[in-house]
Amino acid sequence: MLLTKCNMRKYLYFFGAIFITLFCACGNKSHGNNEINSERIFPEFRFSASDGNTYTQKDLEKGVSVSGFMVSWCLPCAGELERLQNIKNKYTSRQLQVFVFTYEDFDKYDSLTKTLNLDLPIIKADSSFFALMNIDAIPTRILSNDGREITRIIGAPSFEEEAFQADLKKNLGIKEDKHTERKK
Repeated sequence: MLLTKCNMRKYLYFFGAIFITLFCACGNKSHGNNEINSERIFPEFRFSASDGNTYTQKDLEKGVSVSGFMVSWCLPCAGELERLQNIKNKYTSRQLQVFVFTYEDFDKYDSLTKTLNLDLPIIKADSSFFALMNIDAIPTRILSNDGREITRIIGAPSFEEEAFQADLKKNLGIKEDKHTERKK
């Protein structure tokens, strides 16, 4: 089959759009710990969640929490949902709370929830809440303690995962075993 210039151009636009959507659309900006204002707190909110509960900022003021900000159409967000579930499972005994914020309807997450076997509350926020939280790319994961932001990861996968896990352990009061670290 001979491709004409017009057909070739269509294919290039099509594959270019797919490439951009898969690898660039969700964002991959990176914020180190030194860029986080430790006085940043979650603004007042009251939103319903997929588990039937209503959540407010007071729920985030009860110790250590991890909040993910995402949308269903973002491919890296599916991987981030899985990482959030793994974090919740790993630290179940530590009273860690894990939340997912989106501005989409809950039904957009039905297939992801079933496929990934998630039991995370998906909280439907409005887009102004994303703006108040300075969410400029998705996925974004925020670690907070008593409602105060400790650190955030923007984009997935992230090279800052190890630092995030260290901050999480520190805030949960988990001491690193130096002998375990040497074996790795």
